[in-house]
Amino acid sequence: MLVAFVSFVLTAVVGLAGEEPVTYSEHIRPILEQHCASCHREGEVAPMALRTFEQTRPWARAIARETSARRMPPWFADAEAGVFRNDARLADAEVDLLQRWAQQGAAQGPPIDAGAPAAFDGWRLGTPDRIVAMPEPFPIPAQGEIDYVYVLLDTGLDEDRWLRGVEVLAGERSVIHHIDVMLCSLACRQDLPLRVGQPGFLPRSKITEPPIFRRDADLDGDGGDFLFSYLPGGQPVTLPAGSGRLLPRGSMLLLSLHYTATGEAVSDLTRVGLYFDDAPPQKRVLSMIFDNQTIWIPAGEDDYVAASEATFGVDVELLALTPHMHFRGRASEILATFPDGRRMSLLSVPRYDFNWQITYVFAEPVRLPAGTRVTVNSTFDNSASNPFNPDPTVPVAWGRQSWDEMSSAFLEIAVPLDTDLERLIAPSEAVP
Repeated sequence: MLVAFVSFVLTAVVGLAGEEPVTYSEHIRPILEQHCASCHREGEVAPMALRTFEQTRPWARAIARETSARRMPPWFADAEAGVFRNDARLADAEVDLLQRWAQQGAAQGPPIDAGAPAAFDGWRLGTPDRIVAMPEPFPIPAQGEIDYVYVLLDTGLDEDRWLRGVEVLAGERSVIHHIDVMLCSLACRQDLPLRVGQPGFLPRSKITEPPIFRRDADLDGDGGDFLFSYLPGGQPVTLPAGSGRLLPRGSMLLLSLHYTATGEAVSDLTRVGLYFDDAPPQKRVLSMIFDNQTIWIPAGEDDYVAASEATFGVDVELLALTPHMHFRGRASEILATFPDGRRMSLLSVPRYDFNWQITYVFAEPVRLPAGTRVTVNSTFDNSASNPFNPDPTVPVAWGRQSWDEMSSAFLEIAVPLDTDLERLIAPSEAVP
């Protein structure tokens, strides 16, 4: 009788406040499963799992605080530029439910027969069709600068295959700045002083890179297609229907691994998951990097802007964008100038965060006709007001280590299969 009376009083109080009771089972669990579980589960990047009521309730107030401040889920694109299918932002109504749940005491609600959360094997895109792995763990020292490590991995394919997705499963995330996965043809392998499966270092002149577009520069590098880049906070995505990446018979993967010492000696064994598409695509997907390697950021400068640009020589469809800077990166904007002079902001990230390097995937591909110029503007803060700045007293140039800087953006494009890739980028003199 007493329990029923207390329940009646609590319900009445909630009713007087004009609010319906919010419970984990009915309201909160669906939000967390849709927006948070990909990171907040065992074995993933988040510091705690949020898959059950028992795991979630102690964090109710923290969840309400972080979502209300829009710090979680992480998403940094300006809503005024671009519509993205992986938009992680919560709706206002969802934020309100999380607030009310915490304020009301974080009740569980009616029991749900959802069973135990599915076991997570680490692959966000599901079990790969083929896994290509480093044969042995690579040791990372506790101290010192570590140059890029390269390793050739045999795909074991005896026929051409089309990829609908690529995912990297890093063995030791704490020491990884990034991992690039590139396609390495026979010509590429003959030019590299590497043995298959044995990690090594490369002279700068021998480094095979994807097509790179720098200010006043044309297509550079022919080591094969760039397949995927693992970056802190990023998530893999599958390609749109009807498009794919070509993985030729006998090709190998070239991994470029950038490790950073953290004060503890560890080892890393990275795996690459390949996801095949049996149906031949109508369009081929390519990745490219816009990169300005001439940057020189003065000490104390809080508003340094670097630009890189190129003009497409053929029609392309833009699928996704990934801005990339280091600790001094403050903002990034990517613009398109069409042949008729119209300008369009493709992506604006006014608050860049090195710890969450998100790939922004368009809800619908953006058509860029031949003659469209794409410009990447990167803004840096090398002042003492930047809490992430390693040292505001020194000027900073382009470099591969985290304490250096990069002014880059990855672009993922789709073109018809018969496209002449030699004409992909217009000659420098054709740039308006």
